[in-house]
Amino acid sequence: VLAVYPDEPGSFAVLATLRGRGLCFEAHEAPILRGAGSGSLGVKLADDDAVIAFSLVTQPDDGVEITGPK
Repeated sequence: VLAVYPDEPGSFAVLATLRGRGLCFEAHEAPILRGAGSGSLGVKLADDDAVIAFSLVTQPDDGVEITGPK
């Protein structure tokens, strides 16, 4: 578990991965996993990747910013 936030209508989930992937989606679109305590799935990751930042925002331009070498 990286973070837990209450979902508000119109909110967006913004996340970044170790390998430099970024994703922004409407929070209600994340599929809920079955079973107590399973949560929801925001992104499928490769074995060598991990979510390193997550934010729940009301505007899709807010939240996680990814920078790196050019």
